Amino acid sequence: MAKPGLSPESLQRFRKVTAPFFEDVKGQSAEKLWQEGKNLECGRAFKDIAALERKQIVRDVALFRAARCFERARDHVEAQKLYEHLQEQNVLGALASLRLAVVFHERGESQKSLALLDSDILTKDPALSKRARAFHARVLEASGNDRALVKVHENAKDSVTRLKVAMAQARLGERSAAVASMRALYVRAPNSSIGRETRTELAQIDPTCFGESVGTPNCLTDKLGSPVITERALKSTRFPIKLPRMRPLLELRRPMIHCRGRPERCAMGATPLILLLAIMTCTTKIHAQSI
Repeated sequence: MAKPGLSPESLQRFRKVTAPFFEDVKGQSAEKLWQEGKNLECGRAFKDIAALERKQIVRDVALFRAARCFERARDHVEAQKLYEHLQEQNVLGALASLRLAVVFHERGESQKSLALLDSDILTKDPALSKRARAFHARVLEASGNDRALVKVHENAKDSVTRLKVAMAQARLGERSAAVASMRALYVRAPNSSIGRETRTELAQIDPTCFGESVGTPNCLTDKLGSPVITERALKSTRFPIKLPRMRPLLELRRPMIHCRGRPERCAMGATPLILLLAIMTCTTKIHAQSI
């Protein structure tokens, strides 16, 4: 039987079942230790709560909270034991696997962390797969595996991972690809935190990119066509938006007096035969008036 993931419904059920329990004296004491940053004492308090609890789901939540406390205290050995125990549970298994991957990463065991992040329990979990992919890119970046980072996450959609890929491309010497990736990321949200960080990294790769330009940076200008319009460039436009030109509506039918000197205007849009007859008529009338 497949283990269900940590869905929002499961989280809501956890809160409903465990909230009354953690509101007692021991639960409030453990919560206070967590808030005060006394992590070792917090871990021991939640382990004591789990030891006295009969309900499986409440016991698992207490053990998970204890593991988080030990993780914050950098007691990775104790945290690893609790997370490995919770991996076998139905509901908290996926979340415990993600935290165990973090513990492996903190201990410098990047291969174990990557293997756990690539496991089915995380890749098939709808609530945690996105977080697992983002942390996967972080582990690759920290371990210096830029080639794998670009290969695996080149088509990532989240901005943080895309910036990591662009920086990896720059470290690999792929300057054109890095500039193109950062260009797309900067134009997407130039005023966000990721946009500002991208601007800083892009300026280091190409110092002449921004220069002293007020509007669109030089490196964002295409060789063919118009530059990419940013909000700053749009605000610095000096001229108003051009309105469509209103051309006067000309009548196709002219009075005969207008035929003087321009007999071809007598029959605009007519067939060649009618046009020839009209020209002959106009010419005859003009000749008769001149006699």
